[in-house]
Amino acid sequence: MKTAFRVRDSSGRLRQLSLEEALAEASRNLADGEHANALVILDKAVRFAPFNAEARHLLGHAQANTGSLEEAAYNLRKAADADPNSAAYRASLAHVLMPAYPSEAVPHFLAAIVLGSSNPHVFGNLASILLDLRREEDALKVCELSLPACGEQFDILGSRSLALLRLGRHDEALACCRRQRELRPDDVKALCNMGNILGELGRLAESEEVLTHACLLDPHNGVAHCNLAQTLLLGGQYRQGFREYEWRWSTVMRDQRRNFIQPLWDGSFLEGKHILLHAEQGAGDTIQFARYLPLVAKLGGRIALEVPPSLERLLTWLQVEQEVTPAALPDGGFVTHCPLLSLPLIFGTELESIPPPACFTIPAAIRECWAQRLAGGRPKVGLVWAGRPEHTNDRYRSLPLRAFLPLTNVNDVEFFSLQVGSPAQELRSEGLAHRIRDLSPFLTDFAETAAALSCMDLLISADTAVAHLAGTLGKPVWMLTPFAPDWRWLLNRNDSPWYPSMRLFRQKTPGGWEPVIGRILAALPTAFRTGANTGVPQCGCPFPFSL
Repeated sequence: MKTAFRVRDSSGRLRQLSLEEALAEASRNLADGEHANALVILDKAVRFAPFNAEARHLLGHAQANTGSLEEAAYNLRKAADADPNSAAYRASLAHVLMPAYPSEAVPHFLAAIVLGSSNPHVFGNLASILLDLRREEDALKVCELSLPACGEQFDILGSRSLALLRLGRHDEALACCRRQRELRPDDVKALCNMGNILGELGRLAESEEVLTHACLLDPHNGVAHCNLAQTLLLGGQYRQGFREYEWRWSTVMRDQRRNFIQPLWDGSFLEGKHILLHAEQGAGDTIQFARYLPLVAKLGGRIALEVPPSLERLLTWLQVEQEVTPAALPDGGFVTHCPLLSLPLIFGTELESIPPPACFTIPAAIRECWAQRLAGGRPKVGLVWAGRPEHTNDRYRSLPLRAFLPLTNVNDVEFFSLQVGSPAQELRSEGLAHRIRDLSPFLTDFAETAAALSCMDLLISADTAVAHLAGTLGKPVWMLTPFAPDWRWLLNRNDSPWYPSMRLFRQKTPGGWEPVIGRILAALPTAFRTGANTGVPQCGCPFPFSL
């Protein structure tokens, strides 16, 4: 049996190496960053000893370092199969799988932990994957397991903080951030997380202080500026908040930024020239900030508006002095452009100067069609319980339909579902189709939803685009607001400066929807009064409300 093999070195000279010598030299090459030399040696070594676990392991490392990840994963699997008791081999395989196949990496990270790994990266990367997979409880367990294995680790404290935050355990999450700050006082990422948690707890002054410090430490850190913007806006500091909010283009909105050759609008007079206004986020944001179009028109702008197809017809009903045209303009068809959520900054919006909601004129024929469809004498209450699942905070703002079940026991009220998408199927799966009339087959776009809302006496909704639409139409809307609300709903108030017809029912604890439903249930039986002159049921909820 051969005990050595020949390898040609970089100078072209052939050398005879034993397997042990080859693996030792390849290890040195890898340590020195000479991956090409290591690949030559290890390829020969694996051919010479195909079942040697260390040879496969080192070859996998070399291939991973040169970008051949599929080949690396193959050889690292072979190494783990050849020595199933090696925590290092399992960890190496998991790390290679992690970028492209994170779910496949999970069992290998777990195996490495079970086999006794004390590598902090094993625990940290596994926790990170589990957080990305929205498995917060599992991520928290991994963070706790890391303590006896590798001691207190700064990055793992960060993962633990995020898991606790998502689970609604804000105080414990904040304690992790404080410990991180003790370890590294000027770590900007940790300060950003800490400021975010303080903001969600409603401790806005502390949040602003921490995030301002983060911005001073790293003036070009978009995350720090965006977190500061959220805190300022939540506290009603709109001028500074919208200025900081422009940093969104370097972080969360980076991929949505439009790179037109035309300049961004600076608010100057337009003299009848075309300006392209474009939606940038969800449908609710577009509906909310459509209120600025009349202000643009007053500055002489001929408005081309680019919105998703589901909003196109609704926006043609907008009452604006200047013509609003579809955005199907050639690249040179406009002289300047502006994303809708930058308009509050341009117009210097403050709490006291928020423009009134947009005005839509619903065509009479469509209104009549819906009036006939929903004919009946009892007060009509629309229900929406879930927003877009893709929304980053959807798990906090949306709730299951069964949470609304107590409301349907109220007599002399007719309930209608304005819910669309997959959550609409809960009407059948929860057996509530006989209590709540499903309108989703008719809600083909937001124009139809607006027409349906025009026939409603009240909308009860989660924080969704339909709530924005009802508020814009001036319809009474009761909105269920999560413990850590979106910035536009502010804190410690049950009305909204953005929508005079809106009443906010806030969570008092994270995830606590049952008390919220209880307060709505108590208010609903007395919510309607007969109009003195018309005889039409009307919402009798004065503003501001007391909960």
